[in-house]
Amino acid sequence: MNRYLKLASEFLDHAKYNLDGEMFRTVLDRAYYSIHYAAQAVLVHHGMKPPKSHHGVISVFGTEVVGKGIMDAPFGRSLREAAKLRDKGTYSLEADFDREVAEAAVRDAERFLEEARRVTGHVG
Repeated sequence: MNRYLKLASEFLDHAKYNLDGEMFRTVLDRAYYSIHYAAQAVLVHHGMKPPKSHHGVISVFGTEVVGKGIMDAPFGRSLREAAKLRDKGTYSLEADFDREVAEAAVRDAERFLEEARRVTGHVG
């Protein structure tokens, strides 16, 4: 398995663990990083060097992966939404998240990682 997918899988496991502990901000952070590394795996698999910034990964993924039909548009939206939730959870003291939001983030990360594995030939 490629190292990006391995990290994505580890971060997804961390998100699930923190969901059980009701640490919802941490769930959003870990779910985002699962998606982030899965997106990088897809970029690398298709011969691209992942950008160093989070915004760069989101932008290049949208243009080169979603824009070229490698993955469908909902995956681009999942990456963007996960980044927004992670930022809000990390930088907004007023932000409050419930189990429903955290569970949705985990489901999005699971779907994203599954699709990233499929398009990179690392199913399972």
